[in-house]
Amino acid sequence: MGKSLRDLGYWFNQNDELRDEDGMSFKFTTQAEYEELGDAITEYIYDRMQKEYKLQRKPVRPVIDTNNHRRYDNFPDEHFGFVFVSPDWSKKETILVLIHGMGAVRAGQWGRKLIINECLDEGSQLPYIRNALQRDWGVVVLNTNHNSRIDENERKLSSTSEKHAENAWHLCVDETEAKTIHVVAHSAGGSGISGIMKKYEDTRVKSIILTDSWFTGPTVQAFVINFTASKPMNAFKQKRKDFWEIYAGTNEHDRTSAACIDAAFCAMDNWDANRTATFLVRIATLVRGGCQAAGWASEELNDANGENDENNKNNNENNEQGPSTAGGHTTPAERLARSFKSS
Repeated sequence: MGKSLRDLGYWFNQNDELRDEDGMSFKFTTQAEYEELGDAITEYIYDRMQKEYKLQRKPVRPVIDTNNHRRYDNFPDEHFGFVFVSPDWSKKETILVLIHGMGAVRAGQWGRKLIINECLDEGSQLPYIRNALQRDWGVVVLNTNHNSRIDENERKLSSTSEKHAENAWHLCVDETEAKTIHVVAHSAGGSGISGIMKKYEDTRVKSIILTDSWFTGPTVQAFVINFTASKPMNAFKQKRKDFWEIYAGTNEHDRTSAACIDAAFCAMDNWDANRTATFLVRIATLVRGGCQAAGWASEELNDANGENDENNKNNNENNEQGPSTAGGHTTPAERLARSFKSS
């Protein structure tokens, strides 16, 4: 075990911003110290997922490999990769699976640089975990870059990102009671879910949310959206029959997951809605900065909204009245979800 954040003289303040003992933000010194800090942040986020959100660390290890009939029960846990799962995740009706990108990031992270230089809400997966648990969903957090041990030996069943993703799915998702599965995958995480869908073709997957990523799996019934850092000419673009592309609200690759979180949960909450232009444009307005961020022509938005003027009027009236006293504060995604269900 390496040094902790406290050992290195750092902590996260009440806004989840990294600060040193003098309350100052991080200042780069050497690459070695930066990597040491990154390792400490990884352990901090592991610890926070377990203590604050009650997620459990679960090794990616079956007793028997059904393909090779090889027993794994004699190996210690450190020979295997691991994931994090929420309490009773396997019994939940809906499960959210989170897959990070490649590089130094580990489970619970989207972008280490953003965590260090800005805050946890911007660079970690904690806001996605929090939103899912508030919906009473199960959560499975993959750890696809955790592929080798300190002695440089490969971890069994997790020697590559793709193998980890497929084996973790088999052990933690495939045999659950879930009727609905949502996936959020950032960057190279798209390869993970592509491989999973090629191998398992799980029809319970109802939405695949990509953040500046790709999907090369088979044609699926799931609602597949890539929130891209490339600003499009239009509010959305259909890439293939089951695959749409929407601007994430930022042109920074690492920031896309945070920038599109409201839009992502709106898409997941309404995976079974008709994928009309109105629906897609309204999802697009929920990214950071909304339609102004993408620079869309106002006529495009107005034309799409015109299909649902009555709902717009009701939404505006609700917004003027403030948050619902019965349900507490409501997010844009929740307000939008209600408008679709009433239309």
